[in-house]
Amino acid sequence: MLRHVGLRLLAVALACALCGAAPRARAGAGDVVVIRGEVVRDTVLKRKRTYLLQGFVTVRAGATLRIRPGTTVYCDVGATLVVERGAKLRAEGTAELPIVFTSAQPEAERRRGDWGGIVVNGRAPVAAPGGTAEGEGATGAFGGYEVDDSSGALHFLRASFPGVARLFPLICGPSF
Repeated sequence: MLRHVGLRLLAVALACALCGAAPRARAGAGDVVVIRGEVVRDTVLKRKRTYLLQGFVTVRAGATLRIRPGTTVYCDVGATLVVERGAKLRAEGTAELPIVFTSAQPEAERRRGDWGGIVVNGRAPVAAPGGTAEGEGATGAFGGYEVDDSSGALHFLRASFPGVARLFPLICGPSF
């Protein structure tokens, strides 16, 4: 009898953990698409899918990451999206269908600093010795001498709970 009660409690605990742990359970939109590593070719994120950003994700030079209006991207603890010089992020939401980057933690446990944020490194002039600088959190170089440089567009994009502290340096959320 005691064994059955223990197994039932284990099953209930496991079910509760699974319900709150996966973005799929919260978003209810089919399979979770995990994004990690590098984006090396043009890629589109669509509203009807559920996305999970893991670790440092770098959009490499020559690639464009497009995010359709109404898309939500859940971000694991410490996840950071980095757009390097020569790459583009085109996240163009609307007032009715904003793009949302948010914590993958269960809703009641989401806190500022759950994930790193979005770092866009371009080639436009900056006030730094030599015209370039190193991005925070070892996210790569930014700056240069291209006055008409474009790293994409952000419209109606909400980044909720970013700003992860590392030993050194610190990523403080969206960085443009």
